[in-house]
Amino acid sequence: AFSYLILGALRGWGDANEDGKVTAQEAVNYADEVLTALVKDRRQTPELIAFGADRDISLSDSALEAGPDIDAMILSGAAGASAAGDLTGAEKALAEKRQREAEAAYQEARRFDKGDGVPKDKPRAFQLYLKAAEKGHTGAMNAVGKSYFNGWRGVAKDQTEAALWWRKSADLGNADAQHLLGVCYEHGLGVAKDAAKGCQWYEKAAAQRNPSGLINLGACYFNGEGRPKDDAKAVELFQQAFEMGELTAAVNLGVAYANGRGAPKDTARAIRLWTDAAERGHVRAQLALSVVYHSGKEGTALGGQPDEAKSLYWLEKAWESGKSLYAGLALGIRLAGGAPGISTDVQRAVGILEEVAASSVTLKDEESEQGQKDSISTAMAMLAAIYCDGKESVQPDREKCLRFAEGAAERGNAAAQRALGQEYLEGTKPFFPKDREKAVYWLQKAADQGYEKAKADLKKALGEK
Repeated sequence: AFSYLILGALRGWGDANEDGKVTAQEAVNYADEVLTALVKDRRQTPELIAFGADRDISLSDSALEAGPDIDAMILSGAAGASAAGDLTGAEKALAEKRQREAEAAYQEARRFDKGDGVPKDKPRAFQLYLKAAEKGHTGAMNAVGKSYFNGWRGVAKDQTEAALWWRKSADLGNADAQHLLGVCYEHGLGVAKDAAKGCQWYEKAAAQRNPSGLINLGACYFNGEGRPKDDAKAVELFQQAFEMGELTAAVNLGVAYANGRGAPKDTARAIRLWTDAAERGHVRAQLALSVVYHSGKEGTALGGQPDEAKSLYWLEKAWESGKSLYAGLALGIRLAGGAPGISTDVQRAVGILEEVAASSVTLKDEESEQGQKDSISTAMAMLAAIYCDGKESVQPDREKCLRFAEGAAERGNAAAQRALGQEYLEGTKPFFPKDREKAVYWLQKAADQGYEKAKADLKKALGEK
């Protein structure tokens, strides 16, 4: 066994510092470590006797082969032994060593991720997170999952791979991963959509007092998706997270109080909760206040009068946070169309809408993936309307008109599909020559989504009554 391990060490298995060379000391250390781990009640220890003090002499200069994962072999056997209380000292030592190595790799990954004392290097950070994850570090598994989910740190976006890593971490009891896996199941991201399974994972996270787990489990009950609707239970869960300082829970409690669901209706209390959260930077609270002051629906608390200046103020705050594409969409629409007491600013509106249209969909607590997609496609539709006809200081632009109109339609925006179909059907505008085939294509797309007006337009295009 010793000879076999020495030969393996020279092929690269014993290359401890990964420099492509194996010294005499590295070879003996490798053989000794493996024998210590695998052979019970071993009595002999190999020693170097021929090289004297020169233990760093290189025995192999092309040691590139990766050896068997001895740690994994030991730990797989140790799992059952641990349950029976039969772990040997060597097995315990190896498990502790693996944990130390995983933690060291994880901390090094964080340094390269943040540029903490070293040049920021996202791809290297990912490789170190992956190394730590493969050694069982659940925090690293979560980071690897987020990298794949969002296409961060130099890796291609792969939600299926993200869900696999979060599942590994969740199965090991990591509450954050349990919450993230719940999100995957709730929205069908990388796994088959299953609201009930999503709520089950939220419940596991909530049982560990994970704030996001508490909030999302509360939403399961509040919305009646994946769990029977139970407003009182939802408010109880929101309250637990609120007492932990979670601003999202404050926003959800505000919704419950504003609508009298699971608690007595109390509009003033709802607005206090939203205002406190908004002033502390919570985007959903800022958006809630923007809607409240824009519509004036909360009549008693607001004196029955909308306040467009306050509404626009909170919308600006939400957009400035960089966390809400919907805020940018709403702000662009408001600036393009104006409102009582608010001047139009089409140039700025176009700039904001173009920024939204160019955005990527990422994992956000503030907005769902579908919500982000809807904001992007609607921003494109708004830009198409501006560039196709021109508006104030913005001149018509054929290239941008077609790019944004087709972009919105291709992303499944039914209103944009219908508008594009109508333009090709009528052929009255210079950028859209009459084209019955294209008209039918886009109207059919919109009609397939249940858009009744598009169905009527399609019958007209086909010459049907």
